[in-house]
Amino acid sequence: MNLASFDLNLLRVLDAILRERSTVRAGQRIGLSQPAVSAALGRLRAALGDPLMVRDGQSLQPTEFALGLAQPLRALLEEAERLLSRPAFDPATATATFRFAGPDFFTEMLLPDLMGRLERTAPGITLRYSDALSTALWDDLREGRLDLMLMPQAICPDWLENEVVLRTDYRIVARRGHPILTRLRLPEGAAIPMDVYAKLRHVAFRVTEGVPEMEDRVLADLGCDRTLVLTVPSFTAVWRAVSASDLVGIVPRRQAERAAMVAGLRVHALPFSLPKVTLCQAWHRRNAAAPGLAWLRREIAEVLTPLDDGDDSLGAGCCPS
Repeated sequence: MNLASFDLNLLRVLDAILRERSTVRAGQRIGLSQPAVSAALGRLRAALGDPLMVRDGQSLQPTEFALGLAQPLRALLEEAERLLSRPAFDPATATATFRFAGPDFFTEMLLPDLMGRLERTAPGITLRYSDALSTALWDDLREGRLDLMLMPQAICPDWLENEVVLRTDYRIVARRGHPILTRLRLPEGAAIPMDVYAKLRHVAFRVTEGVPEMEDRVLADLGCDRTLVLTVPSFTAVWRAVSASDLVGIVPRRQAERAAMVAGLRVHALPFSLPKVTLCQAWHRRNAAAPGLAWLRREIAEVLTPLDDGDDSLGAGCCPS
C-alpha cells in the first residue's frame, strides 16, 4: 500500500467499525451517515486488500487481519489525539518560566500583588521581569526570547495581539513641607493653580531626550511653559527625586497615591487636562492560544483591573491670559 495516496481519515472509520461492528453505529460514533461509512469501508477494503468485516446475521465480524489491526490502530489514534491536543495547564502543579517586560509603573503597581498571588496559587512558576525598555525588546518578542510586554496601547505593532489592562490619569507629587505649596495652604488633592505650577521647578519622565512628552505638548498648546531641571527614565525616579528636593513631578495617579504613603508626599491635581494613557499587555500572535501564557495574562489583568481610572477625567484648567 502506498501511504502517500492513502486517506488517513479512513483509519477513524475503521476504528469505529471495529468498535461497533455496525456501519450505522460506527457512523453515529464519528458523525457520518451509514452510506458514507459503507463507502469508506469499500475504500478500505480496496486499499488494504482484505474484506476487513464480513456479515454475520445482524452484525459485522472482523477478519483475522482486521482483528490484528484493532489494538495498534486504537493506540495510534489515541496518540495522535494527545499529540494534537493542547496540553492542560494547572498553575498549582506547573513548573514554567515566563519572561516579560514593562515600564517601571508595573514594577511598583503590578509585581508585589502578582507575586503574592502566585506564591499562593502557582508556586512552581518563575517570572523573569525587566523594566529596562528598549527597541531591542521588539526583536526579543518576535523571536521568542520574551513572552509578554506591558506598554501603552498606542505603540503596539500590528503583529501583536493586545488586551487593555488599565487606563490611568496623572497627579502632581511634591514633598510635604514644600515651601511654596505650604505658603499657599493648598488642600491635599486640590489642583495647583497654573501660575504657581509654571513657577515651580520640575522633574519629568523622559523616554527619548529631545522628543517632547505629552505634558509639554499640552502646555505648548496652552501657551504655557515650566522650568524643567531634571529628566529621568522612570516614574519611580520622578517621585524619588521629588521626595528629597523642592522639585515637583507628574506621575500616574495610582503610583502617586502609593508613593505618598511610602515617601510622605503631597498629591495634587493638575491645572490642565492630560489624556489618559491606555496601558495594555501584548504578545505575539503565534502565542495567542498558549494555555500557560493565557493564564498569566488573566492573573495580570485581575491585579491591574482594580487600578483602572475608567472614564473619569481630571479637573481641567486653562492658562491665564
